[in-house]
Amino acid sequence: MDIQRTLDWYESAAKYFDCYKILISLGYIKQSYNLLHTSIEKFLKLFISLKSSLTEDELKNKYGHNINKLFVDSKLNINQFNFLRNICAKLIYTDMRYEFDAAVNELCSANSKLDEEIKNLSKTIILEINSAHNCTLRIDYWPERRPDSTSKQEFLKEVLLGKDNVARIEFN
Repeated sequence: MDIQRTLDWYESAAKYFDCYKILISLGYIKQSYNLLHTSIEKFLKLFISLKSSLTEDELKNKYGHNINKLFVDSKLNINQFNFLRNICAKLIYTDMRYEFDAAVNELCSANSKLDEEIKNLSKTIILEINSAHNCTLRIDYWPERRPDSTSKQEFLKEVLLGKDNVARIEFN
């Protein structure tokens, strides 16, 4: 995968995680888990591709949407990514789409742990991108989101206006 495609995958995974944060803060639990699953899937497929040089098609054929298998095959440090490992074992794509599994409700009460591990995964991937493509991307940037009740409007305004050139939502 060339550097531009690698960065596109990374950016896409990060944007899915941003969308997860927006929807979870608004109470769209089931929909947000679909976005979280997609984000984790993209991050892990990118990490594995950087370590193994598998193509996008090979990753798709080998893993499909199985983030538990992706996590296991990524060989990430279980101690560093224990919460993420547990989430990967519980977020089953078909269950999320058709039957909501109450076991994933722990995400609602552990957002800070998830944020920390996704941030660390992001840094780990950036280091791999730097190594694989002989470049020096910054690893110290990860936006600090605060989707609590007092900052919801500012959070949504920042995300939507920052990424929506049409500015479809009017904030007054």
